[in-house]
Amino acid sequence: MIDSTDGLSNTSHDINSDKQNAIHNEADTDTNIELNKKIKELQDQVRILETEKEKEQQEKQIEKRRSDQLFERLKQNNEQFDYFLKCLGTQRKSLNIKRSEWVEMNNGLKQEEKGNEDQKNLIRRKKIEVCQNIVLKLLGVQNESSRIIAIEVGIIDSLIWIFASYPIEQIQPIHIWSFFTFTNQIGDETNQLIFNKKPYPQLLRLLDHPFTEVIDRSICGGIDKIFSLFQRNISKYSKDRACFCLGLLYKGQELPQSMNSLIAYLKLLLKDDTEWVNSNARIVLQFLSLNAVNRLEIDNPVIKVVVH
Repeated sequence: MIDSTDGLSNTSHDINSDKQNAIHNEADTDTNIELNKKIKELQDQVRILETEKEKEQQEKQIEKRRSDQLFERLKQNNEQFDYFLKCLGTQRKSLNIKRSEWVEMNNGLKQEEKGNEDQKNLIRRKKIEVCQNIVLKLLGVQNESSRIIAIEVGIIDSLIWIFASYPIEQIQPIHIWSFFTFTNQIGDETNQLIFNKKPYPQLLRLLDHPFTEVIDRSICGGIDKIFSLFQRNISKYSKDRACFCLGLLYKGQELPQSMNSLIAYLKLLLKDDTEWVNSNARIVLQFLSLNAVNRLEIDNPVIKVVVH
């Protein structure tokens, strides 16, 4: 005969065992969920740290490239400014530049920049050499007829195209200087021809140049070099041009005390026998007199000069 009490006891034991197993399983499940949650949180933190580290490395690489670019641009600017000073300090006669020469230079400026990067850089370098040639031929030279021919064959158009289409960081000082040699020592006809080209939007674009710190450093270094040229008295030609350049750079701004000699020299140039020299001296004095401190120096009774 089967004892029913034993059966009930076994059944009860099994039920209790199942409950305990269920409780244990539930506890294990909760533990696993919590553990998986912590693992996921750790994995997320690792990914965040890896992303931040990668971002930091990228920023360092970008900063290094930018630093290298700034250094290279500063080096190029210094080289180009030295070339500018060389032209400024060299007295040259007005050259009879043939139309065919201007056409050849313009073809160089218009050359399409295609090929691999080395080939493109070579073309850009040749364009810089053309701009250097323009500066060499026109800076400090009174030759309006040559400027008119150059404008007619398209030199100004090509320079404006460079200002408008080049990535802004690729536009170099020599590009700008070559343009402004056309605006120096010119008559009404040349001025009107340039005005008709409507270059001002492209010139204003240069104000967005990202390498302002390089430009600022170049200008500061350039001012020192021009003033040094002024002080060295290599020739009257170079001294006069250096004085005019500095006066224009400080238009409406107070001259440093160390440069007060510029005003005295400009006053002397008002009596120069060359009309172009005394005329430009008067114009530069007018620009400087826009600053009250400069005006006091200009009106100094030791050498009284009227600049109205």
